[in-house]
Formats: sequence, C-alpha cells, structure tokens
Amino acid sequence: MAKKNQLSTKVLYRKLDKLYEQSPTLDIHSKKKWVIFSDLHMGDGGSTDDFKQNANLFTSALKSYYLKGDHALILNGDVEELQRFQLKKIVNSWKEVYRLFDQFNFKYSLFKTVGNHDLELQLMRNLPFNYKLYDSLRLRFGNDNLFVFHGHQASKKYQEHNELIGFTLKYFANPLGIKSYFCIS
Repeated sequence: MAKKNQLSTKVLYRKLDKLYEQSPTLDIHSKKKWVIFSDLHMGDGGSTDDFKQNANLFTSALKSYYLKGDHALILNGDVEELQRFQLKKIVNSWKEVYRLFDQFNFKYSLFKTVGNHDLELQLMRNLPFNYKLYDSLRLRFGNDNLFVFHGHQASKKYQEHNELIGFTLKYFANPLGIKSYFCIS
C-alpha cells in the first residue's frame, strides 16, 4: 500500500511540475499592486447562492478600493458555481460584479484561472464575457516565483469524483435548499 501511495504522489508531483512549467509568467514589480480572490461561488442570487451573503462587501471592495487603487485582479478559480447553476443565470444575477470584472479586463489587469466548480467554462463556446482563462499562473518577482493555481489539480480523488459531486449539488442540495457553507450569526 505504501508503495502505491508513493507512486501516486510521484505522478501527482509530475503533473504539478508540468502545470507549473506550462503556466504563463507575469512579471510583477513593487510599483504594481495585485489582489487574488478565489472561491466566490457566484450562483443565481437565490437562497442557495453562497456568494449572496458577501456580494455587497466584495463589490464594494472591488469598486472602492482595488479598482481605484489600480490593482491587477486575479480570480483564482470557482468564481462561478457551475456545478449548481447555469452560467446565464449567474451572469444575469451578478451583472454589477461582471461590469467590475470588465473594467479590470479593459485595463489588461484581469487574470482568471479555472477551478473545479467552474471547469466547464473551458468547454463552453460563446462565453458572455471576454476573459482569457488559465489553468494556472506564475508570478515572477525578480528571481522568485509564486505559483497560482486553484488546487483541485493536486487531488487525484477529487478529479475522479468531480462530476458526481456536481450532480449531487445540482439535483439534491439545491432543491433541498442546502448551502455549501454553514452561517453562524
């Protein structure tokens, strides 16, 4: 069993090494500010939309601070919750958020990686936005590199069961009103 786990780990490391080597490299410097957001899980605006609770805070921060402060924006996967909702409904529900993303994109300051919950974006044609999608990015500052990827690529078991998880979320959790997080008030 230990030998099988070692082999599996080696395969995983080779996969991550390949992902790292194929990543586009963005040179960063001390005069440009960057912000990274991940796991927004934007849904249809309804009761099972995990983004809904933080939408006003997120929108306000983007508009009032990061956009005005000329930050570059990295959206690091699971921005859209496509395992539970249709992209059209998500975009219609969060038009203001997408307008802000468009403003970053217009300044060539938007970089969007895909995660396990929005992986489907890579297969879609005619997306309702014009953002380049990446599997991962490498930020280079001098001789140092920061590897930005969503993380699902590091889990073989998750990759194998991603479709089953999506099916369960869409056809069981949503109709039952089950959210992906627990809210403590």
